[in-house]
Amino acid sequence: LYRKSLYTVWKRAYPNPTMTTFDAPGRDVCSVKRARTNTPLQALALLHGPVFVEASRIMADKALRNRGGLDNSQLIAKLFKKVLIRQANSAEIEILLKVFEKKKVIFSKNDKLLKAQLAVGDYKHQSGLNQVDLASLTTVCQVLLNLSETITRN
Repeated sequence: LYRKSLYTVWKRAYPNPTMTTFDAPGRDVCSVKRARTNTPLQALALLHGPVFVEASRIMADKALRNRGGLDNSQLIAKLFKKVLIRQANSAEIEILLKVFEKKKVIFSKNDKLLKAQLAVGDYKHQSGLNQVDLASLTTVCQVLLNLSETITRN
């Protein structure tokens, strides 16, 4: 189910759309160095692509299952450190906590949106978790995975 892009099936006539979005070189020529671009289409693929939404949901699911006695801000700080390999400052935690709380309100009022957020991907999530919390934390994980600091190698 989960293969690295290295194992993606390449077709000469029909390149993988995600790989094309991220400037993968064509198969018909040799490329020594990849182009470095940053386009809105790349940002949209990272934010809404099924692979990335599913990865965010799985990350949120695991965080909620292994939460222990952490409150929401501590849980978000733990996720932040896991993704960015550094401690979050108080302003960053506050922003992500606001995202979490706003999404909680939205998902609790809109069951259709909640189900759509949790239905992305083939990974079957187990029951037992608060679905609103899972969907809200999924959004926070999407934000974390889409930070410039996360996706840009300097």
